[in-house]
Amino acid sequence: MEVSLRRENKLVVGQKMYQSMSFLQMNAEELADSMHTLCMENPLVEELPPEKSVDRLIDRCVGRVKRKNGEDMELPIPDKRSNTLRSDLMDQAAGMKLSKRIDECLKFLIINLDSKGYLLDDLRYCVKWKSDPEGFEKARELLRSMEPAGVGAADLADCLCIQLERRGEADSLAYKICRDYLDHLSRNHINHIAKAMSVTEDEVRKAKETIVSLHPIPSNGYDDGCDAAIIIPDVEIEEEEGRLFVMSMDPYMPSYKLDQAYIELSNSDEISDEDRVYFREKISEAQWAISCVKRRRETLLRCAEAIAEEQREFFVSGGEMLRPCSMAAVADKLGIHPSTVSRAVRDKYLICKWGVFPISRFFAREVNGDTQTDISLAMKKIIAGEDKSKPLSDQMISERLYKMGFDISRRTVAKYRDVLDIPPATGRKIAAKKP
Repeated sequence: MEVSLRRENKLVVGQKMYQSMSFLQMNAEELADSMHTLCMENPLVEELPPEKSVDRLIDRCVGRVKRKNGEDMELPIPDKRSNTLRSDLMDQAAGMKLSKRIDECLKFLIINLDSKGYLLDDLRYCVKWKSDPEGFEKARELLRSMEPAGVGAADLADCLCIQLERRGEADSLAYKICRDYLDHLSRNHINHIAKAMSVTEDEVRKAKETIVSLHPIPSNGYDDGCDAAIIIPDVEIEEEEGRLFVMSMDPYMPSYKLDQAYIELSNSDEISDEDRVYFREKISEAQWAISCVKRRRETLLRCAEAIAEEQREFFVSGGEMLRPCSMAAVADKLGIHPSTVSRAVRDKYLICKWGVFPISRFFAREVNGDTQTDISLAMKKIIAGEDKSKPLSDQMISERLYKMGFDISRRTVAKYRDVLDIPPATGRKIAAKKP
């Protein structure tokens, strides 16, 4: 062991640089929350109200958001209701003439329902349950008899079985399938179920229709106690006579500046040296935060302008086709690091005349000369036109894509199919109707 001195160049991320990177990757809502907190802690930062009402922007955004794969994603206006599943069950419990002991057990179970309305079996092993197992079992039976049918079930199969019992179909084929073969039914293994239960495939399909008519999630239709999330886009791209204009959404967001009264006070001779040091620290902190917000805006706009230029055809004509475009290419064009582009577009959205989209959607990866979007659209077109009684396998889809000019393997088809939430051939099969 020895003590020695040596010189070396080393990149160290300081606190200010870390703060700058944090601001860059914040979305509009996170940025507003962070700056509001700063305003509360730093009296020198003044928060100014938005120039335009965000309600008008929400009206434009609601119901128009697109996922990365191009599918629509509904974003309804928050419906402030107080009718939760738990409150409804509590009201039903209040109308029952129960002993104090059973009433307490029942309310404990209602409080511990999960978001779907299920009562997990793990709860049976808690200390409170062990203290009165008989009381909790009676309360559990009461809960399973309450409305909506299926509440208090242990899992999906149990939920469906409870509903069939209520219908008086506890001895039906549908009940037995829910109890023993629900996993196979979800994969559309009709033939396997028919052989295992010694029934015809038509009988299994008829039972499937009954099962599909049931309600798998008891909490559906109730308020979850939380407001629906509303996405506020960071960038707007407008098209006018073939020209694209990229604008920030700053008018819909609060703005920030240094409070001039405190600046003048910090330069006054009436304050002590200790107060002057305090003011200087707060001024430096405020100036850096405001400059970070400005740099975030400039970087995001530059990235959006580069995307608008690369994907010009989409913003002008619409459709789903995108050109191959990588973050590295945009970064090289702007003269910045790809990680900066990644942070700038992370969890951020843009709005245009075609809807609201995640900015990351426009970075279309190239696969053998084609983009993921092109391949996905071609796959959906092939699957939509297939014979549902004899759906195409992944290998057959790969061969058809090759004839269309897309050279991708069967495994890649399977991966894209999973991303598009399309089931395999067995899950898409529908028996042909007999004449």
